[in-house]
Amino acid sequence: MISVHRLLARNTIASFLRHFINLGILFYLTPFTIAAIGDLQYGLWAVVLTVAGYSGLLDMGITTATTKLAAEYRSKGELDELNELITSSISLFTLFGAACLVAIMLFMPRYIASIDHGALGSESPLAISALIGIDILFVFVANIFTGIILSFHQFHMKSLIDITLGVLKLIATIVVLNAGYGLLGLAVVKLSVSVLSTIALYMVFKRQMPTHKLRLRMPAPAQMKRLINLGGKLFYMTLAIRLVDKTSPIIIVSTIGTIWNAYNSVVNRLATYGNEIVYSTTAAFMPVFSELYAQDDDGTARGLYLQYTRYVIALSMPIFFGVMVLGPDFVGVWIDPVYKEKGGAALRFLAGSFAIVGLQPLLGRLVIGRGDVGFYTKTMTIGLVLNILLSIPACYLGGITALAALSTVASLCFFSIFTVYLSRSFHISITDQLLRCYLKLAPPIAVFLLAFFLIDDRLPSNSYADVFLKAAILVAAYVPVAFVTMLSANERSRIWRMVVLRGRQAG
Repeated sequence: MISVHRLLARNTIASFLRHFINLGILFYLTPFTIAAIGDLQYGLWAVVLTVAGYSGLLDMGITTATTKLAAEYRSKGELDELNELITSSISLFTLFGAACLVAIMLFMPRYIASIDHGALGSESPLAISALIGIDILFVFVANIFTGIILSFHQFHMKSLIDITLGVLKLIATIVVLNAGYGLLGLAVVKLSVSVLSTIALYMVFKRQMPTHKLRLRMPAPAQMKRLINLGGKLFYMTLAIRLVDKTSPIIIVSTIGTIWNAYNSVVNRLATYGNEIVYSTTAAFMPVFSELYAQDDDGTARGLYLQYTRYVIALSMPIFFGVMVLGPDFVGVWIDPVYKEKGGAALRFLAGSFAIVGLQPLLGRLVIGRGDVGFYTKTMTIGLVLNILLSIPACYLGGITALAALSTVASLCFFSIFTVYLSRSFHISITDQLLRCYLKLAPPIAVFLLAFFLIDDRLPSNSYADVFLKAAILVAAYVPVAFVTMLSANERSRIWRMVVLRGRQAG
């Protein structure tokens, strides 16, 4: 049986590769899409996706709860309960997807028409809405298959599917936009990718559960109770997160104009992608924590938390700080200098916000894995609701830069609260967190920033080559210091032995 460390390494690397490759696809498609359809239509498309994204509120935390409970049932050998859980989840989410389809068909065409301002041209709001609505139905079903296969630690298969479909999406988007299909073409591509994803995920699911008969029927009361009990607690937090994410574009469009939503969408996407890489690569830990707590092995869970928090922040901080210091220059080359001018300051604040969140990369995985989510979800919900309420005056007063600064303040508050929470509820002392994770990070980050200030004025930033050269220099300065300070002597020795062994094998 594969060890927990090998399992985590395999799944984490697979998830990282998935996001890294899709990041490259995003970097190419974003400027291509903007050039093909224009700033105004791109801003409209971003708003359409935002409104459609509200359908995710019906998830109610059930996808995450399904993964947690499926891992728990599997670790205990409770296969009947696992089968009931799967049937209940799929039936429930099919119903949710159908409800979203109906709602979108009724309301989205009018909303698109109300904010169009000539961006759509001859394209039909009804056709775009229908495609988006059907897409959401498939996304709901795919989410449950994803939740189940992840409970079986099949992150590498999920990554393979997403990478393959990401490449297909790249090709299809180029074809349809070059053919002049605009937003309608984008909607067709989005739906096609979702259908293929659902089929592929189902095939992986059947490999893990070959005897399970897929059918829609009334959810089992016992499983519904457990799903709603855990998922309901996660729902308020998920609701608040989605509201912050999905409400910001609407606030921007309503207060300072649609074009500013295009600027914000680009810088927010770049900053968010770093956070998504970390979030995705840590997903493998939740089912592991769930299995450990199901077996009452709290000590191993705490040890894994501290050990891998140190590893993850050592690997992820160059991403966040790189976006913070080089992101505006990259946006100027990637999209247009106007986007750098209008969104550069906001990008730095957003990158700082996600860097703070990234200091506790396994927090949510640990909390959900144990199933005791009350304080965590209440704190997140209250903080995020306050963020939404403050977003409107912030946008009026300081535009998208003020919105991003508000996000940074919220992240600092969350970090402080949850540092204490980990100590009191999980017996992970503040001293251990500081000494074993955060203070070890100070030297490499100081070297990283010092290197940036030394080279920034000396090297230009007029091309991809210029920006990537700067990034390479900063990483080269960071890595050796991080290797010494973030790893123990035994860990460094193991890495050297592994490198030497692989070198001999290659020779």
